[in-house]
Amino acid sequence: MDVDELGKQIRERKSTSKKDFYQDLIEDTENDIEYRSKTIKLNWITIILNIIAIALILVVFLLKHQIEWDDIVIVIIMMVISINSFITIREYNLKNSLERKKLDDYNEKLAELK
Repeated sequence: MDVDELGKQIRERKSTSKKDFYQDLIEDTENDIEYRSKTIKLNWITIILNIIAIALILVVFLLKHQIEWDDIVIVIIMMVISINSFITIREYNLKNSLERKKLDDYNEKLAELK
């Protein structure tokens, strides 16, 4: 049993009615979507700043016509951070689309109860 299912069961036991249960689920799902959306925006900012930094390092390389090992290490670290940000963005986009489907289901179930 995963954490989401356990949380649903706990909320279901604590809620006084099915309406309250589905309203709580809807609120939690909306909060999760909002959190992931903010994280996606921050990851895009990280990627953009890394691209700018890498471009500046390349400009310095072109101007002085030599590159040192620490510049290479910095570029590699920035590329790893950018790749991690892309993976996080992709993962959170998938999770948000699944959460939106769940949100539609919860809204339908809540409408049936009213």
